[in-house]
Order: sequence, then C-alpha cells, then structure tokens
Amino acid sequence: LSKLRFESWEEAEQKLAEDRERRKKLLDRIEQADGEKKAADQNRAGRESEWKILEDTLEKEKQEESARKKKLDGVLAESTFGSMEEMQGYVCKEAEMKEVETKIQEYQKKVHTNQELLEQAKKDAQGRVWKDITALEERFAFLHQETESRREAVNHVQYRLRNNEEKREKIASKQTELAHARVETQRYSRLYNLVKGETGNGKITLEQYVQAAGFDGIIEAANRRLLPMSDGQFQLYRQKDELGKKSNTFLDLEVLDNFTGHRRPVGNLSGGESFKASLSLALGLSDTVSSNLGGIQMDALFVDEGFGTLDRKSMESAMEILVNLSETQKLVGIISHREELMENIPQQIHVRKTREGSKLVFEKQI
Repeated sequence: LSKLRFESWEEAEQKLAEDRERRKKLLDRIEQADGEKKAADQNRAGRESEWKILEDTLEKEKQEESARKKKLDGVLAESTFGSMEEMQGYVCKEAEMKEVETKIQEYQKKVHTNQELLEQAKKDAQGRVWKDITALEERFAFLHQETESRREAVNHVQYRLRNNEEKREKIASKQTELAHARVETQRYSRLYNLVKGETGNGKITLEQYVQAAGFDGIIEAANRRLLPMSDGQFQLYRQKDELGKKSNTFLDLEVLDNFTGHRRPVGNLSGGESFKASLSLALGLSDTVSSNLGGIQMDALFVDEGFGTLDRKSMESAMEILVNLSETQKLVGIISHREELMENIPQQIHVRKTREGSKLVFEKQI
C-alpha cells in the first residue's frame, strides 16, 4: 500500500469499483457496436445486390436505346424534318389529331355560313343610310334619364301641392279657434303684465304688493314694541316711492323721530337704537306669524349680544319686554356679558374654560 498512490485501502477499493463500472459500460458499448455493425453489413449486402440488378437493367436499356436511335435516324433521313427537335414540335397523339380536324371542319362551316349571311346583308343594305348604333344608344340612355328626372320632379311637385292643400284646409279650419285664442291671449297678457307690474306707470308687481302688505303688518306690530322701548321717540315706517319712480325700494325702512317730527333712514340710527329697532321687528314678526297663521307659535327667541350698545334705561325697557314675553309661555334666551343682565336673569348657563376644555355650568337663582 505504501507504493500505491492511494492513501487508504478504502480509497483504493472505491477507485477499483469505479474502474469496474467504467469497464462494464465500455463492454456494453462494444457489444452494442458489434450488433450495429452486423446489421449494417447485412444492409450493405442487400444494397449491393440491388445495385447489381440496377446495373444490369441499365445496360439492357442502353442497348435498346441505341437500337431505337439508329432506327429513328433512318426515319429522319427519309423524312423532310431537318432535325430531331423540329420533328418533336409536330409530334401529337392520334386523338389530338382527330380533335383538331373536327375543329377545322366546324370553322370552315361557320366561315361558309358567315359568307352567305354577309352576301345577304349586302343585298338588304342596298339603298339604306348607315346609322351609328352606339350614338343612338347613348342618346336613348340620355333621354331616358332626362324623362325619369322630369317624372320625379313632377311627382315631387304634385306631392307638395297635395300636402300644401291639406295644410291650407287645416289652417282654414283653425281660423275661428285662432281668433278666439288671440282674444284670450291678449286678455291674459294684459292681466299678466298687470300682475307683474309692467304697465309703464310705476306700479309694483303682485308679489311685491303682497310682500309690502305683509311687511306693513310686521312694522305695525313692531311699533307696538318700539314705542315703549324708546319712550315714545321712534316709530318705523315702510318707505314708499312716488308714482312713476322705480319700485325697487318698496321694502326699505325709515324711522320717524317723534321728538323732532322728521323721518330719516334706519341706517342713521345709533348702535343702541338699531338694536331696539331690530328687536322690535323680531318680536313684531313673531306676533304677525302667530296671528295670521293660526296654530303656528314661535315659542323661542334668542338675542345674541346687542345689549352692550344700550344705556341702562334702554336696557331695562328691553328687559321688561323680554320678561313679559317669558311670562306668556315663550322661551327667551339672551347671550351677553353684561353684569346687569346676569343679575336680573334667574336661570343662567355659564361657559367656563378649563384645561380639559370648555364646560357648561347651569345656575338657577332663587
């Protein structure tokens, strides 16, 4: 083992096993190759036998071809053909020759028939004038197309005449109805323009008239609140345009100052005076809705700020009116920071800010 190139007996045995396996595969391949060689030898012997038969057959055909060529050369020498190729151009079968002869005979018959017809036509054409058939056919096609076009135009005109006649009869039958409708239209148009206020004399529309009439009722109810609240100084009126002017200010307000006897726009009121007028209008609207629409009650009224612009006396007047409202089963809510109001309102909701957020605190004074 020390002289071998393997390090151990196991490695030598493994190498021996691999060599034996390789030897076995080589032997199998050799055996397979021997079998293929035997089959190829058998195939080669068969092909050589076939080749021998083909060579013998070819030799016989060459001999026969040589004999036929000599015979053909003798025939060509006796004929009028200059070469083999020239003769082959005329070679055909007997059936083909019979078919060509039949066609020639039929053609000759047709030629004879046409010659007779031509002679007869020449006799018939003596004394007649030649006419161009193509030109006549083109003229006929043009006239036929023109006739059809004119016929379609006539049919179209007749259809329009019938249609117009029917429409004329329908229009004539509607004359009475049209006259009645024209009278009705004039009446309704005049009524519509009158309601719309488009009469050209400065009148307002029906919608504006209804709005103005309703607004007058609200102003009347508001004045019943504003007069005591302002100690009889102010009284609201709806601004009215003179005849002929545009009626686009029919809902504008003006205030009468009873202390001076002059009217002025409500925009000239001070902050406290505007608050009184606004509160009076809100209360007047509530009273008007309750009286005109029976069964509908405005049970709540909320006043957001506004008291800051009032003096103490005006605020007391406004509070007296609101307290009277609360005694008539109406809820009155006031949002304000005035201390005077906080002292006179028994039930209060305070909003207090904390680190966790705003909180509502309900307080009820006894």
